[in-house]
Amino acid sequence: MKTHTQGPWILDTISGWADGSNRDLNGDIYIRKEGDALPFGQIFTDTEEREMLVPEIIPERIAAARLIAAAPELLQIAEDYVLLCELHDLEGSVLDAAREAIAKAKGGK
Repeated sequence: MKTHTQGPWILDTISGWADGSNRDLNGDIYIRKEGDALPFGQIFTDTEEREMLVPEIIPERIAAARLIAAAPELLQIAEDYVLLCELHDLEGSVLDAAREAIAKAKGGK
């Protein structure tokens, strides 16, 4: 069972930039899977919503969108870390935190 859209994900606008910069705030900002034309996540719904936001919130939303776009790679790194630790019989609080983060990302506690 697929639990999420597989990455890599990119931050994009309808006008076509995909490098994560915020130079074009006139277009709606989306998250889409690299190689897919259609987005699956929307950060701004339209110009009116952006105009209602306090200007300081816009960079915060873009930063959150960048983090969301990096989620598939971050999940893979956490899973690789857990596997490496288990192969070497390592334990510890960082490993426990990685396991909890993985569970949370996959819909667990």
